[in-house]
Amino acid sequence: MAQIILDRPRELRLDVAALCAIEDHFKTGISSLLSERMGLSVLCVIFYQGMKKEDKTLTLEKTQALVGDYLKAGGDFESLGSSLNAAIEEAGLGSPK
Repeated sequence: MAQIILDRPRELRLDVAALCAIEDHFKTGISSLLSERMGLSVLCVIFYQGMKKEDKTLTLEKTQALVGDYLKAGGDFESLGSSLNAAIEEAGLGSPK
């Protein structure tokens, strides 16, 4: 399973339910989202949907706080992107553009 390290290592799993929830949230297909340059709001929604099965107490707001704390502590977008790419490939969606 793909992992993202925020406050701790967390499983990042983009199953069909997570992908459908992401599409519903943004009212567009996942391929459209992945083909564009993503901002923090898109990343946070994807991370939330991918992590919430492992952590039932997780909310979108908590995910945003975790990502914010990660960045404030010196974390970088490249590492976030690498975790996202791994989860996308594991979901069978191929490599994002």
